[in-house]
Amino acid sequence: MKAIETHYAGCRFRSRLEARWAVFFDTYRIRWEYEPQGFVCSRRLTNWGSEDTFPYLPDFWLPDYGMYAEVKGELTPPVLTKLADAVASISDNYGGPLDNNDFLFLGPVPRPGSGAVPIRMRMHKGYLTGHPWTGKKVHYKWQFEIGNDSDGVFTTPEVIETLMGQRVWRSLRGHAAKFDRGYTAARMARFEHGERG
Repeated sequence: MKAIETHYAGCRFRSRLEARWAVFFDTYRIRWEYEPQGFVCSRRLTNWGSEDTFPYLPDFWLPDYGMYAEVKGELTPPVLTKLADAVASISDNYGGPLDNNDFLFLGPVPRPGSGAVPIRMRMHKGYLTGHPWTGKKVHYKWQFEIGNDSDGVFTTPEVIETLMGQRVWRSLRGHAAKFDRGYTAARMARFEHGERG
């Protein structure tokens, strides 16, 4: 199904979901830039050592956090595998083009009170690692491994379970509650019939 282009804050977003996350950022006065730069990525996790590349354009740059944010409404194995390869390629601390800038993974906007928090990801010493994002600028100890490039083998069911698994989010209910105001604003933003947010 094709996403509906949406106008908000002077930007033309590819989808309403992206615009809703911009509303979320604005609620907390988090500065953002929409699609500022694209990259050529390798299939680092799924086909290590191959010359196969693909273009990738992250949805948001969060300059105060030194972090990219990627919105994914469709949570299928191919979509999440491509995301993992892109993060592994771009945020690599061994010569990646972003000097180890993290990625924030954003799916459908959660319901307030759900306990869900976005996942922050980074490639570090051959491992794609993640941690539920608490809204802080500082780095935390990485809570879980999403995949590694040691043998070029990467299974997508693990990606889905790890990135979307409530078992990760449940441990952070206190942190998640502070996002409820942003989730409410994002879900209530109306873009139908020419409205602009």
